[in-house]
Amino acid sequence: MPGLTPEEIERLREASGLSLDRDGRFRHQGTAVEHPRVDRALRRGLGRARDGRPIVSFGPTWAYLAVADVLYRVRLARTDADGERLRSCHLVLDDDTEEPLDLSPGAVALDADGVFYLKVKAGREWARCLPAAHAALGAFVVEYPAGAHLVTVNGDLPLEKR
Repeated sequence: MPGLTPEEIERLREASGLSLDRDGRFRHQGTAVEHPRVDRALRRGLGRARDGRPIVSFGPTWAYLAVADVLYRVRLARTDADGERLRSCHLVLDDDTEEPLDLSPGAVALDADGVFYLKVKAGREWARCLPAAHAALGAFVVEYPAGAHLVTVNGDLPLEKR
């Protein structure tokens, strides 16, 4: 920003008033962002600063973002099964990106409320499943005395606790 010192720019970034609540709603100074295009632009600008803090960016301009839970949500989980076993799954995230479900150990978890959290963005981030994605994956969960497992064609994957 022309005319501002790096310290002033940093203060503006930290005082952005932008937040993302547990349900994935953006807020500015506590007020919900309701315009669909603004919401979409904010989702597409999600990321992390060099120091690891969450940010939202618009081109070269960015600001810090207070996040109550995780940066991303999984809107859809398109599953491919072999009988009752999951063969593969394709995820659609709320930032309009798509990626395959990571079926490696530790990449799928359940929180205390039984909601799925999945490793996304090449394992760098967690994403919370929204109801449609949760239902699609839930069809492949079995409960054993040792805990819940995702049943896949490559064997049962223990679900981590988050």
